[in-house]
Amino acid sequence: MAGLSILRKIAFADRLCQVCLRHISCNNPLCELYNMPEILQSRIPYDVSTKKNLPGIAPLATEGWLIEDEAFAGQMAERDRLLSQMPERVFADAGATPESKQEVLDEVLALLRNRTSYQVSPSDVIRPDGVRVRLDGDPLLTAARLVQEDLCLHEKYGDEHVLTAAVLCFPASWTLDEKIGCPLSGVHATVDEYNTDIAKRVQRLFDGIQAGRPMWRFNVLQYVRPDLFQPRRENDARNSDEDYGTGAYTRTEHQALVRMPKSGAVLFAIHTYVVKQPAQIDL
Repeated sequence: MAGLSILRKIAFADRLCQVCLRHISCNNPLCELYNMPEILQSRIPYDVSTKKNLPGIAPLATEGWLIEDEAFAGQMAERDRLLSQMPERVFADAGATPESKQEVLDEVLALLRNRTSYQVSPSDVIRPDGVRVRLDGDPLLTAARLVQEDLCLHEKYGDEHVLTAAVLCFPASWTLDEKIGCPLSGVHATVDEYNTDIAKRVQRLFDGIQAGRPMWRFNVLQYVRPDLFQPRRENDARNSDEDYGTGAYTRTEHQALVRMPKSGAVLFAIHTYVVKQPAQIDL
């Protein structure tokens, strides 16, 4: 096993060994990534009982796209671990404008300064879990180290918005490297119900988002495993024994769309909830 190439190790780690799938303690070092403790919320704070048709968008309070909940410390520790151990898999930049990325960080800091759970200074921020984050380096990456949300930045090129940069630590069965640099139609190419009509409606939505008036939607899925990092390649078969569609864990993403007031870029901010049944779900 020690002689496997890096690529083969990654491929192996993305397909769990049968021991891990049976939730039996596994000593295989390549499976360590998937032998993670449960990082769960106690409840989902919105109604997930009825599936809404795409795009399923609703208005959101100005500050409502940044959410702190009881899983903050666990999720942030997992985010820091992923960014440290595998940055190339959870952070990508396909030529985002520096101004747009800086504006995301500025918008995040403006909201955090009004929260007593954060301590914000000109040089660093102390998060609610006590971790100090320096305000240097890539602005989008810094912003993602401050909040629970994954941050996906979209900028308009031609007729479509393009995913130009993202920090995606908690993918729900997709991979950042296959989507980065793609227009919205390409990002959603594998979504069955994402037809031409839906694509046009989503693009009009991105065009119409106004600064200071974010919008949001949600999805909901069942998973066998509670892992926050669950990548899946586009050509990999969806197997309910390994992936989603059934299982003890309900996973939902609170997905917010936020217009940056100066650059006009649109931020797609994803807050992930994972609960184990029977958990309290607002119905």
